[in-house]
Amino acid sequence: MSEINLESQITTFSESDFIQGRPESLLQATEAPKILVVWPHGDETLGARIGYHLYSERPDLLKHVDYICGNPRAAGQTPSVRDTETDLNRSFNPNNGPRTYEEKRAAKILGQIAAVGYNYVLDVHTSTTDVGSFFLANHRNPAVDAMIAASPLTRTVMMPDSIAQAGLIGQVPNSVSIEYNRAEAQQRGVEESLVLIEGLIHGAPYVKAQKREFFYVTRPIPKTEDPGLDAKNFELCADGYYPVLFGENSYRKDPTKPYLGFAATEREVVVL
Repeated sequence: MSEINLESQITTFSESDFIQGRPESLLQATEAPKILVVWPHGDETLGARIGYHLYSERPDLLKHVDYICGNPRAAGQTPSVRDTETDLNRSFNPNNGPRTYEEKRAAKILGQIAAVGYNYVLDVHTSTTDVGSFFLANHRNPAVDAMIAASPLTRTVMMPDSIAQAGLIGQVPNSVSIEYNRAEAQQRGVEESLVLIEGLIHGAPYVKAQKREFFYVTRPIPKTEDPGLDAKNFELCADGYYPVLFGENSYRKDPTKPYLGFAATEREVVVL
């Protein structure tokens, strides 16, 4: 990945450049705690806007924060697309080694994470469905709890190994995925992500300890078991679970996915 040295660079990048996958990365974090911000899907712009804000408004934070556009080929298309060959968010544990463009990108990202040894990894997503904002994680540990405690976001979805293993959160224990509804991401995603990042750098949250909801997913919701559009994300439905990433504009319209969303069968409230 090409490293951008801000002190010697000649090219000036706009927010539009970041959204289109340029620069591919800003890699110059030298001081702990080291944080990586990465966005996997080319048509989801919150990660790009966080990167641009760091670059243009808060370069002082870049001694702690690295940035990667996960899928510059997808971001650079007109119009941008989610992925080009395979789903990058399902490409971090290929069965027979990396073959597709996204699998090779996933391997490169994992190599960068291993080489630097980041304390925290933020995997940034947005959704077209009505999900508000929340984290996804694979396991709770001190790093995951620290990221949750430093953020204004109050919901976390815990994904089982069977679902998470192909994604970044399934391969990097000290990582979380950040998920926003796209409209809400436009309104507050950058601001709230900076609160999280600065709290981690500061070593103590800038938000008060509060009640956090944890939803434990056990399985996908097959398209053959549709609970109906009356079912709402994070609300107990008639079938006895809490739908997650569910709705008219989610996986329902994706012919490559055999599921409608995910079923969380347990909810827990924790103060962090």
